[in-house]
Amino acid sequence: MGVDNYHLSCDWCVLPTGEVNLDCQQRIVEDGLLKYPEDQNLHLNMAKILRKRAQAPQAYPHALKALGNTDPATNISLTLFVAQTAILSGLCDDAERLCKMVEENCGGDDSAMKSVQQIKESIVEVRENQQQKTTRRPRSVGIGNL
Repeated sequence: MGVDNYHLSCDWCVLPTGEVNLDCQQRIVEDGLLKYPEDQNLHLNMAKILRKRAQAPQAYPHALKALGNTDPATNISLTLFVAQTAILSGLCDDAERLCKMVEENCGGDDSAMKSVQQIKESIVEVRENQQQKTTRRPRSVGIGNL
C-alpha cells in the first residue's frame, strides 16, 4: 500500500482537536505527495476524517479551505460536501449560501438539485431545533409537582 493512498486517509493525520498532525503533514510534503502544506486534498481529507469522527465543527474550516481556490461552479460535489459540513456544524446561513451557488451553477443537474433539496430540508430542521433550544421554558420544580 503506497504512502499516498494510505497516508492521506490515515486517522493520525488529524488530531482529536482538529489540528493537523505536523509530523504527518511534513511527511506528506517530503514524500512529494503535496506541493505545499495548504494543498486542497489535505484539507479535504482532514474534513472527511473529522466528519467521520462526528466532529463537524472542526471539519468545517478545513472543508472551506479545500473549497478555497476552486471555483464552486466547476466543483459542484465539493461545494455540496462543504454545505453538508456546514449543516452538521449548525451553520445554516453558510449552507444556504453554498446551496445557492450550486443552484446557480449546476445547470439543472438532477443529482445536484436533489442534494440541494436535502440540504435545504436539513436547514429547516436545524433551525427548528435551534429555535426550540432558545425558546424552551424552564421547568418549574416545587412541591406542587410531586
